Amino acid sequence: MGIKKFRPMTPGQRTRSVLENEVLTRKGPEKSLTESLTSKG
Repeated sequence: MGIKKFRPMTPGQRTRSVLENEVLTRKGPEKSLTESLTSKG
């Protein structure tokens, strides 16, 4: 994970930077952080 900086080809891109989050994106939640719900009848 890091910060992606752009080359200043236009004045709007001079200070533009975005967060790269390839590590953060997943299709579902992390299994070790989830907890099952108990059903009460």
